[in-house]
Amino acid sequence: MASGMKQQTGRSSGIVRSSIKTLSAGTLHAFQPRLFRRRNGHGTVYLAMLFAVAFLGVALAAGAQLWSIERQRQKEAQLLQIGLEFSQAIESYYLSSPGSVKVYPQRIEDLLLDDRFLFVKRHLRQIYVDPITGKRDWRLVMSPLGGIQGVASTSEAMPIKTANFDDRFSEFAGKKKYAQWVFGYAGP
Repeated sequence: MASGMKQQTGRSSGIVRSSIKTLSAGTLHAFQPRLFRRRNGHGTVYLAMLFAVAFLGVALAAGAQLWSIERQRQKEAQLLQIGLEFSQAIESYYLSSPGSVKVYPQRIEDLLLDDRFLFVKRHLRQIYVDPITGKRDWRLVMSPLGGIQGVASTSEAMPIKTANFDDRFSEFAGKKKYAQWVFGYAGP
């Protein structure tokens, strides 16, 4: 009986070995997760997704550049509007000087509160922020006779708009920097 048991044990181990060989030969792939199985077509879907992500990145970059240019144009328009207000305020201060001698403001704050009269006169509502720099750091253009004749941005950046200005700003045509856009009043 002992010899019979040996034969059965030998047979059973042979069956196990043959099944392992069968599993390793081709059916082992059935136990792999679906994610790691190779099938036709999965590489093309992956490539298509990569191209879609790359295209989306390029489109977003182009959109951001257009947004940046549009934002810069808006800042230029604000600079022109604020500069016009400074010009009008300096002109108003100069022309409303009492007496026959006309003078420019000595400080930019003089445009906010003109104390040369008995009543309060304001030529400018506030000292505006330079939209290009984001600060109240205007460059003051002094008159040869004394006082502030104009203001300009301190930005050395190159403007987008270099032509087709209104008649009020025609001298800005061809200027290479915002700092060259001087807003002021040169007198009559």
